[in-house]
Amino acid sequence: MMFEGGAKSVFAPLCGKSLDLIWMYNRGHTVVGAEIAEQAVQELFSEKKLDVHVQHVEGVGPLYKSTDGTDGRLQVYVGDLFDLTKYRDLLLSSLKKDGQYYLMIIDYDPAVWPGPPHNITDQRVRQLYGEYCNIEMMQESNLTGISNPDNKASGGNAPPAKPKSAGAALRTSSYLYDRYYKITFK
Repeated sequence: MMFEGGAKSVFAPLCGKSLDLIWMYNRGHTVVGAEIAEQAVQELFSEKKLDVHVQHVEGVGPLYKSTDGTDGRLQVYVGDLFDLTKYRDLLLSSLKKDGQYYLMIIDYDPAVWPGPPHNITDQRVRQLYGEYCNIEMMQESNLTGISNPDNKASGGNAPPAKPKSAGAALRTSSYLYDRYYKITFK
């Protein structure tokens, strides 16, 4: 089980006002969330009637921290999570040595869809985390059967008609991978 052996520290990206945060918090775990929509974070603390202190964190934005006598075990940062460098820095500030993070990405021809979801290559994952973490690709699935051995955008042309959804666009991509990583802080 994920939470055996006592209280853990958990990082929850794009957490919104997920009930999972409260479930983990109520079981004694330290929960650090990150969210782009400040209203969702405000509603989380308000709806659960948790006392909160808000402070500004340089380079990130507001930090909502529980103040109900539990040592601030529930913390949610609000900021631009699509800036991958800021996201990485926030994540690494939350991890202890040998802390683990599981990451799932999709890699497709960005000419067919600007995102979200955003295209992230294996090379970009290693560029972002390689200096600070050990990176293990746990699984890679080629969803089109077409390989992109250089792991770079194909530079191909976008489909003639603009797709109306990410799913429709990705079906037209010249390549499409999903990859799962285990990232361990050095």
